[in-house]
Amino acid sequence: MQVLMFTRPLYRADAFLGNFQLPTTADQVYGVAFNKYFTLLAGETEPYQRRGNQMHIYTWIPTRALKLVDMFSLGTRNTIYTNAPPHVQVSLDRSFPVIHGVVRRVSEAHAVEDDNICLQHICDLGFDGYIAQMREGNTFHSEVGICRNSLQYLELQERGQPATVPPAVAQQPNAVSRVGTGMQGMRLAFGGKRHVKHRKSRRHTRRAKRFTRKH
Repeated sequence: MQVLMFTRPLYRADAFLGNFQLPTTADQVYGVAFNKYFTLLAGETEPYQRRGNQMHIYTWIPTRALKLVDMFSLGTRNTIYTNAPPHVQVSLDRSFPVIHGVVRRVSEAHAVEDDNICLQHICDLGFDGYIAQMREGNTFHSEVGICRNSLQYLELQERGQPATVPPAVAQQPNAVSRVGTGMQGMRLAFGGKRHVKHRKSRRHTRRAKRFTRKH
C-alpha cells in the first residue's frame, strides 16, 4: 500500500471556535467524538465557508508526521477494498469509485455516512487517516481525513482568518450551484420564472375584467 508521511499544513473552515490560548491542539478544540476532514490549500475551504455566516479559516500544523493512506493510489484502494467487510466495500464504491481504472472521489450531501465509514475503517487499520490530492479530471477538492485519535497531533497555528464569502451567498449555499449560474440559475433555483409568468397571467386577467366592466 502507498502510505505518505505527512507534515504539511492543513486547513479547515469553521464557525468561530473562540479565543483559544495558543498553542492548542485539534482534540482540545473539536473533542474526540468524531473524525475530521481538512483541505491541503486554504482556498479549497471555500465550499465549506458557504455553510453559514461568520466562518473562519483555521490553519493546523502536524506536530509529528502523520501516516496517511493515499486513496488515489489504485493499488492501495483495491487492497483496502479486498480486505474490508461488505458494508465498508459498499461505502468505498460510493465514496472512492474506480472509473475506467482510475480512483475518483465522490461525496454527496446525503452520503456523508459513507465517507465516515471509509475513514473509520482506515483508522481501525492503524493509520492516522487518508489523503486524496486534487488530480486532473476529478472535480472534488483535495482532502485529508484525520482519525479522531490523531487530532492531538494537529496544532492550531492561527486563531482563524474571517472567510470572505458574502452573507447573502452564505445564507443560500445551494441556490445556484445545483441548477446553474447567474440570474437564470437564480430564477430556476427559486422557481422565479414560472412564478413571474403566473403573476403576469393573473394581472392580465384582472385588467381584462376591469376593461369589460368599464365598457
